[in-house]
Amino acid sequence: MGAAMTRDGTEPARVLKLACTVAADQAAAAEARLETALGDRAAALSRFEVVDEGPWTVEALLYDVDDADEVLREIRAGLDDPDLAKKLNAEWLGDEDWVAMSLAGLVPVRAGRFTIFGSHDRAKVPPSRWRLEIDAGQAFGTGHHETTVGCLLAIEALAKQGLLPAEAIDLGTGTGVLAAAMVRLGVARVVASDIDPIAVDVAQANLRAFGVGGRVETVAAAGFAHKLLRDAQPGLIVANILARPLAALAPDVRRSIAPDGRIVLSGLRLADEWRIRSVYGAHRFAMVRAYRIGAWATLVMRAR
Repeated sequence: MGAAMTRDGTEPARVLKLACTVAADQAAAAEARLETALGDRAAALSRFEVVDEGPWTVEALLYDVDDADEVLREIRAGLDDPDLAKKLNAEWLGDEDWVAMSLAGLVPVRAGRFTIFGSHDRAKVPPSRWRLEIDAGQAFGTGHHETTVGCLLAIEALAKQGLLPAEAIDLGTGTGVLAAAMVRLGVARVVASDIDPIAVDVAQANLRAFGVGGRVETVAAAGFAHKLLRDAQPGLIVANILARPLAALAPDVRRSIAPDGRIVLSGLRLADEWRIRSVYGAHRFAMVRAYRIGAWATLVMRAR
């Protein structure tokens, strides 16, 4: 029997689940250790209670994995807790289109003037230039996550203050929703990058559908490793990625940002906020505002 197909006729992304069960008082530490060992590989990382007042499961989902055994060996080797490494197991989640399934029950999300929704809710959302329709696909950043909502709120607040520049960079663009929002709010040109070439293809298609493709240049690159990014001096850099790569990118962000430019940093758990504020403060960025939604933070900072 052939593999299941997604709605656009392509094979769904393979999903590998890494999981371990630990005592309740060890769950937070186990999640943090697993996050460190995974680096940027995990699409989702979570912990949850198995039974009331019982053990907890720490779980990570990884996409586009070819060899589950090899990945499991690598992650176990990267864990600094031998007992946790022994408990970690891997299993395939089957051929379902897990991204589509995860979005099927999502309702439209409001972020300032923007409404983000899937095609299944198209008829429920009134016509408006602030509609952003994002459907399931092989990239992340649908707009439903708290970090994306935080970025949208931050970008709109800058627009209301008259602080959006002519040029901006969107690092880790995913589906392109933040680049589209910047253009809708008045940014003339955006360079949108992602380390994943599949995400870049998805972003290109979405940006064309949004009617802003001509004002956004998409590139596949890690960090600033592309000429379009290195040569730019934008007044705004938005980076919705993860804490560790954000910390590593601080010198490049400082070199690239225009004088008095703004940065919007997200993908941060609340526990990461002060570390990232400190790192970027050391690179002469001043704190402007923080948006805290659920367990996540989005920071707006200004180049001094």
